[in-house]
Amino acid sequence: MKNTVILIALTSILGACTTYQYKPTEDMTRFYVDKLSCENLYTQGFNIWGNKVYGDIGKQGAARDCMLAKGYQSLD
Repeated sequence: MKNTVILIALTSILGACTTYQYKPTEDMTRFYVDKLSCENLYTQGFNIWGNKVYGDIGKQGAARDCMLAKGYQSLD
């Protein structure tokens, strides 16, 4: 039972660390404009030093969903 709990915890931790890559686009300038837009739009607040924590399109969350909604496709 204890091993099962540890396995579930490790799986959830590693699942949260999954990063996503996007298919190459023809217009990289537009990609970076959309990337910055999504990351700025879905900020996650501030860290302990007072710096803004931006959304990350490489991890599961609102910023990634924003990129997918704009028509970008993930390699995964």
